[in-house]
Amino acid sequence: LKPGALAAFVTSHGTMDKADRGARKHIAQSADLVGAIRLPEGSFRVDAGTDVVVDILFFRKRKGGEAAGDAAWLDVAEFR
Repeated sequence: LKPGALAAFVTSHGTMDKADRGARKHIAQSADLVGAIRLPEGSFRVDAGTDVVVDILFFRKRKGGEAAGDAAWLDVAEFR
C-alpha cells in the first residue's frame, strides 16, 4: 500500500474486540484508523450461512516520518 493511501478490511469482530492487542499494534506501526463500521449479527446469514459479527475497518497508511495518529483504538473497552 502506498503511503497516504486508504485500505478497507472486512474482518471478524475479534480484530477489534480481542484482549490481546498484538494485531492492532502491528497495524498501528504503519497506519492510522480512519473509521470502523460494525455490521449487525446475521448480516451474512443468507449469503454465507453464518451469524458472525463483521467489522469493516478503514486505515490510512502513514507517509515516511509522519507522526502516528490517535492510538486509543488499540485498547479494548466495553461499550453498551
